[in-house]
Amino acid sequence: MNRLSGRMKLGLAAASVAGVALVFVVNYTQACRLREVTVNDASFEDWRQKLQMLDGNRGPFQSLESAAEKMLEETDVYKVDLSWSLPHRLEIATNRFVPECFLLDEKTTRLYGIDDHGRVVPLTRPVDNWERPVLTGLTVSSMFERCSETRAEVVTRKLIRLRHEHRDLFRLIEEIDFSDQFGLTVTVAGLPYRLKLRAQTMIQDMDRFARFITRFGVDFEKVRLMDLRFDDMIICERGKS
Repeated sequence: MNRLSGRMKLGLAAASVAGVALVFVVNYTQACRLREVTVNDASFEDWRQKLQMLDGNRGPFQSLESAAEKMLEETDVYKVDLSWSLPHRLEIATNRFVPECFLLDEKTTRLYGIDDHGRVVPLTRPVDNWERPVLTGLTVSSMFERCSETRAEVVTRKLIRLRHEHRDLFRLIEEIDFSDQFGLTVTVAGLPYRLKLRAQTMIQDMDRFARFITRFGVDFEKVRLMDLRFDDMIICERGKS
């Protein structure tokens, strides 16, 4: 019994030494320095600037709680899971970002998603539904941040409403161009001309357009743009598209 007790004591002592050694290696050597951070399986390139508490020179078990609290300060983030993948990778999972529309970066021509808060998000692989409008004339500054063009969030929310109320029309919208700061240029499948709309009243403008073309027998053959930005008139511009 004494011999067994001695072996147990020796084993516990060895385990304690090993534990201390592990803590030392993890926190005071380069063996487990943080080098990569991913958010929802996408690489977070600016983590050193955006999450300064996750300093690459600190141990992996330091400041994780502070990082989670920092992310939870964002109004759109309601859940954060942190998972350390030894030796150098931290995986962060937040509430699932759902792309409502596509966003084509004007500089890189890369396709992203945009959620209902105007936040730029990566597209799922594979994309489960391509029948969504593409927002163009926009520039992406950083992943998981709101688009610098404030109209993008407004339009995305309008499109979500349109999808629920008029799904067929939503599926026909191919492109919404933000290049003009005074109005949106909308391309609708099947129409030989484009529509000029206002972001804040996009749905109302489209309703007026629908009433106009069904009520009046106007020849639209040479029309290239229909301007619906005015409450009391609709302007049809002729010429080549």
